[in-house]
Amino acid sequence: MARSAGKASLVYFTADWCVSCRSIDRNVFSSSDVANALAPLKTFKVDLTNISPEQRELMRELNVVGPPTMIFLPSDRQQTGRRLVGEFGTDDVLKAAAAMSNGA
Repeated sequence: MARSAGKASLVYFTADWCVSCRSIDRNVFSSSDVANALAPLKTFKVDLTNISPEQRELMRELNVVGPPTMIFLPSDRQQTGRRLVGEFGTDDVLKAAAAMSNGA
């Protein structure tokens, strides 16, 4: 779906049991700057709380070890996307989102 969206995308792998994910939800996604930066992106949230075989396959395809993982995919798909794994903050998300909107 992200590839066919025709615009930069964000795929976010998270889970209720993930302590770092809860911190990101509370401290990063609550930022209006982050909300504004992510608004132009097509966003997909993959909740791994009760992981399914399909989700495991998606994780294999995208080389995701576990949550939290954010994968930013550029709209042209010609460039390599950016990836944030583990503990990351507002500045990290803002930089990755800016790179996607600049086409890199």
